[in-house]
Amino acid sequence: NRLPNVSAQPTAFVQREHEVRVVWAASGKTRINATAAYVDRKHQALAVRDYAGARGNLSVQWAATGKSGMQLTLARDIGSYQTNTSSYSTSNRLSLYPYWSVGPHTVLYASLDAARYAFEGTLPGMAGNNRRDRGTGADHQPGFRPGEGLRIGIVIEELAPDLADRHQTIGAGLIQLHEQ
Repeated sequence: NRLPNVSAQPTAFVQREHEVRVVWAASGKTRINATAAYVDRKHQALAVRDYAGARGNLSVQWAATGKSGMQLTLARDIGSYQTNTSSYSTSNRLSLYPYWSVGPHTVLYASLDAARYAFEGTLPGMAGNNRRDRGTGADHQPGFRPGEGLRIGIVIEELAPDLADRHQTIGAGLIQLHEQ
């Protein structure tokens, strides 16, 4: 992460984002959300770390019944990722989130994700590696809402990186407390 005699970690930057959001209730059961933005990040003392580009998402939420539904999301993001071979990364993701309300305080969630990542902005004098990653993920999450201000959940997640040298499954568990 370091160049000889050079600090490649910027200490100051200005980031501007111009964003447009649209929410449309297409029907009584369908809602469409869209966000489009342009991100421009300038580093005052290290211009080689500058980046600019589009980010946004399009999601369709469908309430199939009063107790079940799903959301389909297509998203693009851009953000800082600083190494000798990258200054920023972009990602493109497709996600599906079904849910089912089991009872008045209990909901089961799931998600399926497929993403592609690109790492850009190689520093001068360094060999770029044109790194591109693909990943898929799935998780299941029971949620319990004992009251208005609290949600308790357990996340069971499986991630399967789609890289030629890493076809392993990674599992994780987590208890979440959310303030609403």
